Parts: sequence; structure tokens; C-alpha cells
Amino acid sequence: MKPSDLSPQLPWLLLQHDPDSDARPFYCLLSKMIHILYLPEAQGKWIVGSKHGWLILVEAESSVMTLLNPITRNIFILPNSSFTSDQVRRTTISSPPTSPTGCTVMVLLHDAPFVIYCSLFGNRWGQWVTINTKLPFDNFGAYDVIFHHKKFYVINDNLLLTIIDVATLVPTVSRVESIELPSKGDGWMVKRAYLTESEDDLLLNVFFGRSEYKEVNKDYFHQDIFHSRDFFNVFKLDESR
Repeated sequence: MKPSDLSPQLPWLLLQHDPDSDARPFYCLLSKMIHILYLPEAQGKWIVGSKHGWLILVEAESSVMTLLNPITRNIFILPNSSFTSDQVRRTTISSPPTSPTGCTVMVLLHDAPFVIYCSLFGNRWGQWVTINTKLPFDNFGAYDVIFHHKKFYVINDNLLLTIIDVATLVPTVSRVESIELPSKGDGWMVKRAYLTESEDDLLLNVFFGRSEYKEVNKDYFHQDIFHSRDFFNVFKLDESR
């Protein structure tokens, strides 16, 4: 029998695992315990994202993507796509695939200036659609994506932001200029940027890093010591601007 009471809980963290096994270890933040779920539906698949309690899976070395609820064991199989598991950088979904309002799966690919999405309406999936993000095609390609206030937000490591609306008849893409952050002083650089939500706010999570070299002379030996310093900040994005 499937559980009838699925009230919201603190999230479980997925731990490192062997994709060829059906065992998936999760860490519970509330109980501070590790739970093992045996999911034969996930065997041989890479977990490339999760949202609303659903795991987003891609079969290894193939283009078959599925959505799996690890508690109810419900599964949705998406249409064949042109990408493989090793090309996927980030994925997210707009809502649970069981939602009456439909569901859209958004996929970011490595070193690509575009995103790919597929939408479910009723009981039928549409075809995969490709959209140019208007972000520079360089080593700082699109890095993270989130669905917020009925739109997808895509950001890269240069803090360039794109807003994508796929709810319209013709999808729209709005490029936002580089986000300005408070100065951290000389030498500090953005290493990674992630988007998250807290209640109704859209948050930008930034890892800063700075590399330092120090010369050490001891007992007639000269050595250059490389030292890296990092810290983490969270910023609230002003969506009215």
C-alpha cells in the first residue's frame, strides 16, 4: 500500500552511492540518521536533480529521463531526448508531475548556451524544446536553475541571470545584467553561485575564494606555500528591479 499521509518534512540529503545498485542512502536532518531506500526503479540511473519530493533520473549513457517519487514509488517516463547523462549539469521541475497545473522539466547542459525543457499537460508529455539562455558561451556556462514565481531563473558563475517564461504561447527569455554584490576586498572571486528559495524569497548563494602564496625559508630550504581561503554568503535578490 502507498502512504496516504505525506505531510511536509525536513529534507533528506542523498549520500554518495553506486548507481548500479538499487540502494540509495539518505541522511535525515531531523533524526540525524541514515536511511537506506531500495529503489529498483533507480538502478542503473544517475540522479541529476530533485524537487518537490521527486528524484530526476537519467539512465547511464542514454537519453531516457524519468521522475521518481521514492516514497510512493510513482514514476513518470519522459520522451526520448538528444542528451545523455554525462551532459546534464542541473535539472529542476516546476511542480510535482501529479499536479493538476502540469509540470515542466528544465535541463541545463555542460558547456552549452541553451536549456532544454519538456512539459506535461494532463497525461501527455510534449516534445523537448531548446531555448537559448542569452548567456555567454564560454567556460562559465549556465550553472544553476530554479523555478520561482511561475518562471525559471538561470544563473552562471559570472553572476549573469536569465529569466525564462515557458507558460506563454511563445517562450520568452529576459537577460538580466550582472548582479552587483557588496565588495569583498581585493583578491576575492566568485567560485560558485546557486539559487534557492526561502518562503517567498529568491536567494543567491555565493561561494567566494581567494588564493594566497607565502614564501617560507627554513633551514636553508625555500618553499612556496599555496593557501586557499573560502567563505559563503547568502543574498536576497530584489525582483522588483
